[in-house]
Amino acid sequence: QLMKPMPDLDALLEKARSKGIFGTKMRSVIKQANQAGIEANVAQQFEIGKRIVAAGLVPIIEPEVDIHCP
Repeated sequence: QLMKPMPDLDALLEKARSKGIFGTKMRSVIKQANQAGIEANVAQQFEIGKRIVAAGLVPIIEPEVDIHCP
């Protein structure tokens, strides 16, 4: 399950940085052992992580594996 689009992410990151925030965490969920889905999940996490780094913050990248995942 990919994260929902965040159209205002850059503005939000700038606001966080201006308030002295150090980093941010994002989480998406892996619900099945599906290679294409996992690759898309990881690619999305790292793409957003690069935007967070560019904004001067530290990304915490956390793809979560659902405990009911077969």
